[in-house]
Amino acid sequence: MITTLADAKTYMKIGSDTTDDSFITSLIVASQDEIEAYCGQKFEQSARTYIFNGTGSSEWLIGTLPIAVSPAAALSYRETPFASWVTVSTSLFTILRQYGVNYLYYDGTLTVGTQNYKLAVTVGYASNALPADIVLCCKEMVFARYRESANGAAMLAKTSVSRTTDGYTSTESYEDLRPKWKRRLAAYKRITI
Repeated sequence: MITTLADAKTYMKIGSDTTDDSFITSLIVASQDEIEAYCGQKFEQSARTYIFNGTGSSEWLIGTLPIAVSPAAALSYRETPFASWVTVSTSLFTILRQYGVNYLYYDGTLTVGTQNYKLAVTVGYASNALPADIVLCCKEMVFARYRESANGAAMLAKTSVSRTTDGYTSTESYEDLRPKWKRRLAAYKRITI
């Protein structure tokens, strides 16, 4: 998960009370789902296989970020969509990140064809290496959802408070955090090819 129950509770200053643990866990899952849907990719490390068309160039844009260095990527080639895959030597290709984008660079040209290349690679972040912006957005989303629920009494992003005393009206207003979350998460959106 992008954040743990313990970290979310610490952020929300809930303490050791376990009454709402299952509810808060469901909010973490919902917040992570929203972040991943907005960014168009999952952030937890996992194996991914891409089958793509050879382009006749020496590079192929990989739209998912990031690519793990270890374990090494595996590239395979086939003559036709129904032929067997042949492994390409790791000395003939590399994956590089330039200007925030991952590319497969091939020593030569990627032969033009239909679904004739397969790249097996590990994508995503290790659980201890998630970018702070993503983790913070998840915690803030959990906090906001908790505050908006019947369970929450927290005051995330409170911008003003008024109290009713002797006939005066009490008003509370909150800042809309969604634009901030979107700005923070923009750098992690999947690049569509």
